[in-house]
Amino acid sequence: AGTTITNGTVKDTNNVIWRLPDSVVIGVDGTVTATAICSKSGAVAAPAGTITTINTPTRGWTSVTNPAAATVGAPAETDAELRIRQGQSVAIPSITPFEGVDGAIANIAGVTRHKLYENDTGKTDGNGLPPHSISAIVDGGDVTEIARTIRGNKGQGVRTWGKTSVTVPDKYGNPHIISFSRPTDVPVYGKITLKVFAGYTSQIGVQIQQAVADYINRLMIGDQVLLSRIYSPANLGVVSGGNARYYDIQELLIGKSPEAVAAANINIAYDESASCKPENIIITVAA
Repeated sequence: AGTTITNGTVKDTNNVIWRLPDSVVIGVDGTVTATAICSKSGAVAAPAGTITTINTPTRGWTSVTNPAAATVGAPAETDAELRIRQGQSVAIPSITPFEGVDGAIANIAGVTRHKLYENDTGKTDGNGLPPHSISAIVDGGDVTEIARTIRGNKGQGVRTWGKTSVTVPDKYGNPHIISFSRPTDVPVYGKITLKVFAGYTSQIGVQIQQAVADYINRLMIGDQVLLSRIYSPANLGVVSGGNARYYDIQELLIGKSPEAVAAANINIAYDESASCKPENIIITVAA
């Protein structure tokens, strides 16, 4: 009790270092709760119970653990993602209004992802878009700024379509209703049955849950959840000799509710986005 930990660091089971606050004081009950920050940038995961090594020994400090999983950071922008964003940005002054709207939305502050659809035909399309319209599905960003951006970049006479409508005045004060949508979240659930071999631990099951959830959460707006694609993250390092050698997947089921999982793809509408929490994936070890 009363021990001060100065500039302390701890390590997880993958030897990733996590930094404690500059000064942490152990309470009279012999414990202290602090927030640790990962020393590595990007999407680093640490499931509950995996940060267990003291990296800077201090007299009076005998153990450490993380009772809850760490919040996964945002991955650093890859070269491919940068090229996509640059392509969208330079499309703003393009001769194609669709590309101009797409690029402008991508550069609105706070927008994390978006998808733009166009129906340039004379009849309602398969997504329900009316003739000669565009529909922007935008995650993040200010609603008024999104509406102004769409209004300022779309072609004349092009209708906007969506569940959110904002009135934007032109320079003469005339009101124009601009519509777009926020993506509708579709939680995904799964059940994975494993045949396990010597060396398998429950912690490997936790890693499978996290890997599957991370994959689903990286899907874009409107992307289908394909059953066959789930096998790749569920097989941890199968090519590189990772923990997949300790188990074999006997059955993999997914669905939109815990009671309705099946060996089938999950259809996601054009204005929906799939999401998944690790605890949504149930791991069962076959006898």
